[in-house]
Amino acid sequence: MGMVIIYMIKEIEKYFIPNNNASCFLPNGKRILVSVDRKNNERTKTAVIQAKEKTVPIEEVFSYVNEFLDVIKGNVANQKNQVNRIELDGIEHEVINNGIIVKNCSWKEPKWDGKRYTFCDSKYDFIKKVFDLNYANDIIWLKFSSDGYLGVVADSFDINFKYDNSSGKLLKQLTPEKKWDENFVYIFPLTKELLKIKNRKEIETAVGNYLIDKGVPIIDYYSHNNFL
Repeated sequence: MGMVIIYMIKEIEKYFIPNNNASCFLPNGKRILVSVDRKNNERTKTAVIQAKEKTVPIEEVFSYVNEFLDVIKGNVANQKNQVNRIELDGIEHEVINNGIIVKNCSWKEPKWDGKRYTFCDSKYDFIKKVFDLNYANDIIWLKFSSDGYLGVVADSFDINFKYDNSSGKLLKQLTPEKKWDENFVYIFPLTKELLKIKNRKEIETAVGNYLIDKGVPIIDYYSHNNFL
């Protein structure tokens, strides 16, 4: 089984390589993404291009992420998630394979004291418990615009529908009337078995790149790229 997983990972290794096109170097040599506030930056120009592409049905996007995570795991029957539903904010949400379709939840912002997180929404802790995660922030999540565009592929326990961060600014730069669809979000818990193969940041990068390869437009096209 181990050799099968290694073979499959080699077949998809290209997706784990971050896209450097919208990045720059800090004086210390670290590569980072350029700010969306920079004039004529690559992220803004790409968002305009992405917003002209045809949307992919959100159900297909969900399916593609499940498909990719299955390949990482090796797609073995006994590795399939056995949870069918999870209750968050007093509402039952459907779990399909690796992902949760979360509807009509509100999300509290995590608190950072400069050294560590001192608070996160209790729903993340509950997801951690149900899926036996290492940490509450071991998740990938996706949000969409009200007109059906995937806004961003993100990780960690900071689900939000804000407009003052990178993805929100890009959405509003396209058209001030554009809004996030706050009625749902897709969450993919990154289980211990997944994180034995690749780390959270690598999986975030790969999921975004895989969706792009599948023809899914992403407004914050570069956000998922991590330069480790």
